[in-house]
Amino acid sequence: MNVINIGTLGHKLKSPLVSIQSLSFILRTQHTKNDKKATAYLKKIEDRVLTLNKRLDQLITFLNYQYKEVEFLYQVFDISEIIGSLNKKDNFKIKQINQIVVWDKEKIIFSLLTLLKTISKIKKVKVSKTAGQANFEFTGKLEENKSNKEITLDEESNLDLDLFIARRIIELHGGKVKEEKNKLTIILPLKAVRKK
Repeated sequence: MNVINIGTLGHKLKSPLVSIQSLSFILRTQHTKNDKKATAYLKKIEDRVLTLNKRLDQLITFLNYQYKEVEFLYQVFDISEIIGSLNKKDNFKIKQINQIVVWDKEKIIFSLLTLLKTISKIKKVKVSKTAGQANFEFTGKLEENKSNKEITLDEESNLDLDLFIARRIIELHGGKVKEEKNKLTIILPLKAVRKK
């Protein structure tokens, strides 16, 4: 059985798209400056290719998390930085706590924000620390069908893939994601414990 190198696959899929985008840009900027209809059409092509590139990046990321080791950039920082990022993104206030943690900060922020997309009408948010772990509790209405059921190119990403990636990041940090009727709980060890 042939093993497919995910990096090579990504390159082979994206190379033609980059060529299309480049040719469209050249035509739009040099040959059709006065033709508004052609310029608009070529701009649409560039936008679609950009969306396709982003979707392919998401697919390659999904495959990496599913089939191979993913590298993390572990940092030592205070959990209040994560809470600050969450407070900026949504319309709720989380009570600050201070606790030094060792996580890949950017990936954990991505995971938390992605998992929050499954909740509508967040009513309560609580971050606490207990016996070597941090607990993020979000109370609100969990949406069962919040993910994209039909894949279209109108959106830059597919929530199902993002949710898989977000859960996998939490798991690879040694954490868990628990869903109850109206509550989403994310538990992370204060110091990431690499899981396979």
